[in-house]
Amino acid sequence: MSIARSVFNDGFFVIRDFFSEESAELVKKDILDEFEKVNEGCNAITENNVVSHREIAFPQGKNIRIMPSSYNCIPNIVRSVLKSAVVNDTITEYYGPSCQRFLQIFASWEKRIVTDQDLGRHSWLHADPYASLKFAFFPFGATKQNGAPKVVPNSRQEGAVIRQQFMSRNPSGIQGGIAHRMIDFYEQCPELITRTEDEAVDVEVSERDLLILDTDTYHAGGKILDDNQERIAVYIHSRP
Repeated sequence: MSIARSVFNDGFFVIRDFFSEESAELVKKDILDEFEKVNEGCNAITENNVVSHREIAFPQGKNIRIMPSSYNCIPNIVRSVLKSAVVNDTITEYYGPSCQRFLQIFASWEKRIVTDQDLGRHSWLHADPYASLKFAFFPFGATKQNGAPKVVPNSRQEGAVIRQQFMSRNPSGIQGGIAHRMIDFYEQCPELITRTEDEAVDVEVSERDLLILDTDTYHAGGKILDDNQERIAVYIHSRP
């Protein structure tokens, strides 16, 4: 079974040891260099190699959105992931050759335990408000204690229905975004949701692994459970 078909069936797939030891160090360097430009506790965006900070805070640590006009700043990520034949073949099989590839990169660096009120949108179990195939890597590795990604397996089809029939109405959610969390669905469209948060599993990965995720699948990540833990997650987005 192909990687694309596995993602279609299960909602996610992990390519173990996708990176060599050397390339894992190089992509880590790229993203650490970008985080050097971001103030602690802030959300930032880099476009045309200019970093600007946004009004929304990020109490968990730092968060950055890298636009394609700044991809020249992350040459090792481009070389190892965006130019990977496996990655591109998977996108082509999943969405076809004319899809929107590598639209943006979101990277978060969670460093501390925070209250639920201070959790970012990504740390609640949710489905995204748009269809997307994401490729993610974790330069420090990811375990349950430092916020490994969580998924509800085989929830992709339900998430797609909720995205199309509920989120498309653009109801208001946390931090001014679309209501996209499972707790929002329980409250606002209970007739559409059958899965529960208790079904979520931790997807633990090493710094050399690559996670592939269809974002209609219920997922979350970055909730630090123990002191002195930290996690970096880098998610590369493609859309139909």
